[in-house]
Amino acid sequence: LWVLMATIGIVLLIACANVANLMLVRAEGRQHELSIRAALGATRGELARELLGESLLLGLIGGAVGLGLAYAGLRVLLANAPANLPRVEEITMDPVVFLFGVGVSLAAGLLFGLIPVFKYAGPQTAHALRSGGSRNASASRERHRTRSVLVVVQVALALVLLVGSGLMIQTFRALLSVKPGFTNPEQVLTLSFGIP
Repeated sequence: LWVLMATIGIVLLIACANVANLMLVRAEGRQHELSIRAALGATRGELARELLGESLLLGLIGGAVGLGLAYAGLRVLLANAPANLPRVEEITMDPVVFLFGVGVSLAAGLLFGLIPVFKYAGPQTAHALRSGGSRNASASRERHRTRSVLVVVQVALALVLLVGSGLMIQTFRALLSVKPGFTNPEQVLTLSFGIP
């Protein structure tokens, strides 16, 4: 169970880093607009609130789509469930799952929305207005450092996920060839009884 949760967490982190990278590119394209807003009197808090609002809205929409897909997948699973699957009627999406999905969506939106806020809603917005928003300024190494770090994190997490899944497949194949410790497993009878 912990391996499955770690795998899901790593996939979520890869997706969040990808979305954060896209948000950085979008904020970089809007840097001239943010500079003009700052020059017209918008405070750093107002710029940060706008960028964070967009990020949280994106996180909530992604969470809603994910919960909808999970609900639809659960219905398909229950419709195609084998008859001998124990306790199949107990498989549901309860309010705890719903709250967890909404909480993770909000936390991811807030966490990865802070990267463009710190990068582009700060006092350096006036510098972008003085430089005229030229494309040469966007090609500097300083501007691409954060995006490069996010790409490196994505590749590292994908490598961890790939190695972990390879090791899990190798372990499963090794378990299939393990001898159970007795000669005729089809003749073994197991039972349990309770002593009052």
